[in-house]
Amino acid sequence: MAVEMLREAHDRHWTDPDAGEAAAIKRIASSRAYSPKTKVQLGQARIGQGRFRAAVLAREPHCRVTGTLQARYLVASHIKPWAVCTGDEHLDGANGLMLAPHVDHLFDTGLISFEDNGDLVLASSLDPQVLQAWHIDAGANVGRFAPDQARYLAYHRQFVLGQPRPRRRRNLVGDVPTGAAFDDLLAAGGEQ
Repeated sequence: MAVEMLREAHDRHWTDPDAGEAAAIKRIASSRAYSPKTKVQLGQARIGQGRFRAAVLAREPHCRVTGTLQARYLVASHIKPWAVCTGDEHLDGANGLMLAPHVDHLFDTGLISFEDNGDLVLASSLDPQVLQAWHIDAGANVGRFAPDQARYLAYHRQFVLGQPRPRRRRNLVGDVPTGAAFDDLLAAGGEQ
């Protein structure tokens, strides 16, 4: 059952990314697939995701690269990755950008970043044909970032840009790894 829930949550994210937090938490709480401890952890993570998205959206109401304004088509992406955040960095709106999913993919995997002045920075491993196919101008300037965002961007440029890291698959209850790690999670019935 946990495997089906993971797949359902993943599919629901792409069809209804603005699903209400209360509904998501209710689904988690009523599930028999999770232990009580896991239900609490997933519920807290879901609440945190909503707070983070709201904080980022208040600062960044559109994708800086594509100009997309409709929030339901945007992903709240951490600048300094969640896994290495400490303290309040997880929920700090300055540590996020609202990005179109394809731009989020490039940013999250370290194929692009931004200078503090807004210049797009490309990893040497990025195939220029991808930018062309996705109508992203390699010489784009997306506008200056605030000083508190610049601190996170410095981290992103130093430790994420150009560094190979696996893409994470997003769903309503948190991020789960893709590839072999995702397959292992599914094989284990969704518990880790």
